[in-house]
Formats: sequence, C-alpha cells, structure tokens
Amino acid sequence: MSHPWKLSGRLVLLVVLLATPAAASAPVTGSAVGRVREQVGKDEPRPVKGAVVYLVHVEPTRAARARRPVTIQQRDLKFEPAFTVVMQGDTIEFPNQERNAVDHNVFSPRVPGRLGFDLGRYGRGTSRPWVFREVGVYDLFCNLHEDMKAQVKVLENAYFAFTDAQGAFRLPSVPAGRYEIRAWRPYTVEALGTVEVIAGAASARVDLVFKSAASPPRRHKRLDGSAYKEAYD
Repeated sequence: MSHPWKLSGRLVLLVVLLATPAAASAPVTGSAVGRVREQVGKDEPRPVKGAVVYLVHVEPTRAARARRPVTIQQRDLKFEPAFTVVMQGDTIEFPNQERNAVDHNVFSPRVPGRLGFDLGRYGRGTSRPWVFREVGVYDLFCNLHEDMKAQVKVLENAYFAFTDAQGAFRLPSVPAGRYEIRAWRPYTVEALGTVEVIAGAASARVDLVFKSAASPPRRHKRLDGSAYKEAYD
C-alpha cells in the first residue's frame, strides 16, 4: 500500500530540483542597438558604414573570445586593410607581399602614455609580428615609403560591433548596467554616449553622431624624426 505523503514529498522535492537551475539561468544580460551618423556643420546627418561601436569598462562575463590570426599585408605600397580592430593582447602579422623586390619597415610612433614599435626592415616574402598589449589607436607607417598609412584600434573587451550600410549596430549579450559607449573610425574624433542595458530586455537604444569628417594626416616623420626623401636606399 502506498503512502501519499511520501509520494507527495517526492513530487515537491522534484519540483524544487527542477526549478533551481531555471532560476539560476535567468537572463542577466541585454542588448544595445542604435545608429551611427555623421553631421558636419549644417549638413543633413548621414549614416556611417564600417565604424566600430564599443563599450568601455565592461566586466568580462562573456566567454573569452578565441584569439584569431590577424594580418595587415603590405602590397602595392599600401597597408591592406587600411584599418583594423583587435582586442588587447592580439597579435598582428605584417607580411611583405609586394610583387617586386621591395623592402618595408613597419613602425608606429611613440605617443604620450603608449609605447610605439619598430619591426625593422624586411624584404618581400617575409613577415614580422607584433603583440598589441596596450589599449588605444596605433598609427602605422613605413619608414621607407611616406604614403603608406594605416591605423589599428585596440579594445579592452569583446563588446564591439561594426555598423552596416545604414549605420546600424547591435551589441548582444551585454551584462546589465550603465556604460559609456563610443563609436570610432580612422582619423576622426570619437562619438561618445551612454547606454543603460537592462537584464532580459530586448534592446537599449542609443544613437551616436560624428561631428567631423575623417581627416588622414598629410605629413609625418620617419622613425628617427627626420623628413622622408624622394629616393630611398
């Protein structure tokens, strides 16, 4: 003969055990969405494609992003791509993939609060790496060819996304909280804002606006501070 109170007790215990993991897995993240536009003077704002939008000082609750190989090649006396976004600690390879026997010397000048680097001179078919350990923007130049320019943006976490053709972006799985949010593109003053991400919410919306057009540097010095010459050794 069965004992209902025992059966009932087992059922209650079963319910508690099943409910506990569900409660623990309640959503603690939300999403941030928005648009990035450019407005210079009194012109109508227009969407910006390819800007990177990122959050500052987010606790790293998202699973660590696997380190991926990143390459900036030198070809036809240019850096390709012209700008790159990586995370702090990522390594970038700089292969010389010129069609002809052309040497390069990739470097980034030192600026206040951040070290630069110099990869030295190397020839076609060879490559040299650099580990980007400091957050910030690195200007890339070639010590032999004045017109070669690029930038690397180093971020502190994986909470970033690129804007599409309409300037739209989405940052998923963001821990709940209030954050500074920034939009960056090469040679432009960053657009700043704040966003409040609510746990379980579909999205928190924020729009960012660049107030100036991109303006690449016209002149820069060689690694030793001297001016470039028309011919190179």
